[in-house]
Amino acid sequence: MPTPAVPETVPPPGATSEPGGTIPAPPPTDATAGPVAGADRAFVAEAMTSGLAESEAGKMAAEKASDPQLKAYGDHLQKDHAEANMKLAQLASTKGITVSSTLEGDARTQLDELAKLSGPEFDRAFMERFGVSAHEKTIALFEREAKEGQDPDIRAFAEQALPTLRTHLESAQQLAQGAK
Repeated sequence: MPTPAVPETVPPPGATSEPGGTIPAPPPTDATAGPVAGADRAFVAEAMTSGLAESEAGKMAAEKASDPQLKAYGDHLQKDHAEANMKLAQLASTKGITVSSTLEGDARTQLDELAKLSGPEFDRAFMERFGVSAHEKTIALFEREAKEGQDPDIRAFAEQALPTLRTHLESAQQLAQGAK
């Protein structure tokens, strides 16, 4: 009796072959594609953009601020947001969501403008752009995801990030009070 032919495995469109098997190509990156809900995808993109901006601004403040407390606040922002960005990028990757690691548009413009400033002028502009109101907005974004997110892992990420974001807000409020 002849041995039945084994059908040849055909990789899905867009897949690449590697030794040991087929690795599927990443899913489409628009906010409505794939198994993760569009709102969760939008959260990931917005959270990443916000986190990248906060991290870069914090690094700038740690280096350029004239107020030692603002330097310390900037250092905390840079470290905390860099860590959160790394976790979010890893989570996004496991969910098939592509996130940008560079800033563009308004966030890039704000950081470029901030980079041109120094001394007390830098301190004021930094707090206006990355202080109380920025953290209130970010907390609202994360609270909404923590309550309404469809993907349990993304929702958990948002919940876990909230205490750190609230600490940043409290620090920003204290700095703002001290500046008056």
